[in-house]
Amino acid sequence: MKLKTGKEEIAYLLDKVIEKYQLATGQRIVRNTNPKNYEEVAKTLSAISNELPNTAQALEHDPYPPDPNTKQLDYPHRKYDITGVQLKDAYNRLVANPRSFLIDACYIYLYGVGRKGFEQNPQDANLIEGSEASLALLKEEQEVLRQQLVAYQQELDATSTRLTTSFKKQKTIWLVSLLSLLAILAFVCATWFTERTAWATLRKDLNILPYQPTQAEIDSLSGIWLYYTGAPQAREMIRTDTIR
Repeated sequence: MKLKTGKEEIAYLLDKVIEKYQLATGQRIVRNTNPKNYEEVAKTLSAISNELPNTAQALEHDPYPPDPNTKQLDYPHRKYDITGVQLKDAYNRLVANPRSFLIDACYIYLYGVGRKGFEQNPQDANLIEGSEASLALLKEEQEVLRQQLVAYQQELDATSTRLTTSFKKQKTIWLVSLLSLLAILAFVCATWFTERTAWATLRKDLNILPYQPTQAEIDSLSGIWLYYTGAPQAREMIRTDTIR
């Protein structure tokens, strides 16, 4: 894994530095070609860069020799001071090989470690060489996955619609079948009840018991009966019978 270098690296770092500075101070930085606009940011970074000779181990950056000039202790005359002109040129990609202490100051301001420490444990993929291609590939893969997800969702919706339609049809068939069965059952029950009633009526009408004649009927049949037979002898037989 390799970090970006040159104007691409410093331009990105300074863009992030200005954003962080604006959020921290509430001061808006006009990013044009006027060096004065970058001066306050340059002073903030200079406070870091002038401590670089003493922080190599603690902040994980390359070592820097101390400033041999002990007389000029005011900005911008110290060895590791950063000026507004330097920031303006670097931000606008006019510097192919920016000063190493400017780069380390930016890394420390943004990530708390120098470039060397950041390279061992990167915290921003945009500073890694080839990250744009990797990000582009990642975006393409995400787009493919998104399209697949949309296709799966459409297929799922279509399947759900088909199942819903099929269920409605089956429900209608079941309902019609149930109503048909109920109608048949009602018809059978009605027929059975009608036949049962008719059979009960028939049994009642055809209920034959031994006949018990009255005394008057018995008396009307008591007496002498003449019986004629059609025998050749033309006999007449008088028979007396009493019906009891």
